[in-house]
Amino acid sequence: LVVGPLVGTIASLYPAIILARLLPAHILRGGTHGTTASVLVRRGLVVLQLVVTTGLLASAIVVYQQLDYVQRRDVGYDSDSLLTLGVFQGDLMDRYKVVKQAFLEHPNILQAAACWPHPAGWVEHHIVHPEGKEGESWRMQVQGIDEDFLETFGIDIVQGRDIHEDGRTPRQTTSAFDAEEYLLNEAAVRALGWKDPIGKRFRWNQRIGTVVGVVADFHSQSMHKPIEPVFLCRWIYLTLALRISTDDIPGTIQFLEETWSKFVPNLPIDYRFMDDRLAGMYRNEVLLGRLVSLFCGLAVLIAAIGLVGLAAFTTARRRKEIGVRKVLTASIGQILALLVWDTCRLVLIANVITWPVVGWLMTDWLQTFAYRIKLGLLPFALAAILSVIIACGSVGVAAFRAATMNPVEALRSE
Repeated sequence: LVVGPLVGTIASLYPAIILARLLPAHILRGGTHGTTASVLVRRGLVVLQLVVTTGLLASAIVVYQQLDYVQRRDVGYDSDSLLTLGVFQGDLMDRYKVVKQAFLEHPNILQAAACWPHPAGWVEHHIVHPEGKEGESWRMQVQGIDEDFLETFGIDIVQGRDIHEDGRTPRQTTSAFDAEEYLLNEAAVRALGWKDPIGKRFRWNQRIGTVVGVVADFHSQSMHKPIEPVFLCRWIYLTLALRISTDDIPGTIQFLEETWSKFVPNLPIDYRFMDDRLAGMYRNEVLLGRLVSLFCGLAVLIAAIGLVGLAAFTTARRRKEIGVRKVLTASIGQILALLVWDTCRLVLIANVITWPVVGWLMTDWLQTFAYRIKLGLLPFALAAILSVIIACGSVGVAAFRAATMNPVEALRSE
């Protein structure tokens, strides 16, 4: 309510002042073409519109390139048809095998694993004391897993073996035990500088054990953060991960709800697909892409209107010049090229201004991602091509009318 009238008032002041200062004799002599300063103001405003338009076009392309990259990048595990259930309430954690088996009774539930936390969810960091690093404290991510976690998530073992089932409950694994089995990810092995990690001693709190395997790196967080050193072992279990078949998903979900109610009758079912969790990590970036696209469309519309107005004004001012050129045998193509090039120069100026600014802004935005695309010339080249197409399309009609007019109409007053 305030900004609209304010912008309208400010926008109308300039032409109102110009019109109020015009002298009738000056108008009747045909002196309404304006000064060089007024021409520069008009072209400067159009260039500003084109700067905003090309900048938004290039930014939108970069945002979508980065989103496509993070969505296509391998996260290190298979997220398809994988869902998580927060089913381990109360003493159910100690009965995790019974709970797993109950859910596996349905033929469409292919695999099950107990864990805490899980990829694309909460992250836990703890202090550990690796062999050979006495006196040093290492802070690593901890991933609580059972014997079926790696197979269910599709995480590869690159060295050694998986942990074995040892008959203990999760609560027993949190106490002192001198025969723990630990897995490390590749990032942890690199950080520790171990060439042969298998058999190395590893202590976490009072739990002393041995590294029995190394797993391939996987993303437990979004692409904004690098893959951190992670150790995996038996720990508390709060989440049940299930891999389901894509056949009859509604029927499978109904079975999940019924089985859930047997174990947790007082709470509604709490499940989420892993693909949804991964998509949720980039919700802000998706929103940014949509906003940039929206403003890009508005900027294109405004720039097109400005170009149409400038083209109409320019052709009106050069009406007699065009008539003389046609009398001197200038072709329609030559006149079109003359008028279009006048606009294309503004587009080129706008791109020269836009490229370094957008390059700096997009480089700064990409720095928020640990894994990102390499900013190249493609977004800027596409934005330049699109801006030229928009400019040519906007001025084309006015230029064609001017190029095809009868020169007699422009010169008959002479």
